[in-house]
This record gives sequence, structure tokens and C-alpha cells, in this order.
Amino acid sequence: MREPVEPVQPGHEVESSLSWRSDDTIRAGARVEGTDGVLGVVRERREAAAKVYLGVDTDDGMIYVPETLVRETAGQTVYLSLPVADARAQSMPMEP
Repeated sequence: MREPVEPVQPGHEVESSLSWRSDDTIRAGARVEGTDGVLGVVRERREAAAKVYLGVDTDDGMIYVPETLVRETAGQTVYLSLPVADARAQSMPMEP
């Protein structure tokens, strides 16, 4: 979990910010679609084991999908090269 920008009292909302490269075509909030439907929404990007992963917020929680599965991006949508179930099978959980 990220540390809050300012100290927060229990029960209050936490403000945070993410920094993305200005030339990056994949942004936080982009919709992620497999070849057969919607997977979720991009929340973050992480690097682990010399690979880059997209943190995708799904109905079942956060998963980290290898960026190598991205087929193309168009506007605020990221299209994967696999069906949703296969993308989930290749994803991995990551500790914060």
C-alpha cells in the first residue's frame, strides 16, 4: 500500500498521486479488454523480474498482467492478445 501524501486521521479519505511518463500510451484509468470482453481498469504499472506488469483492478480484485500481452492501445482502451481467462491465468499477484 502506498503511503498517504499527508497524514490522515482514521475514517478520512486518503489522497495519493501516481506519476506516469508523459509519452506513455497506457494510463491509469484505461479500460483493459481481452479478445472476448472486459477484464478491468489499469491502476498502476510495476516492474518485477525484468518484466513490466499492468496492475488491473477487476471485479475479483487486483491482478498483474504482463505488459507483453498488450496487443494495442486505442484512446483509453488497452486491448490484450488473449481471452480474459487466459490473461488471468498468466497474471500474477504482487505484494505492495
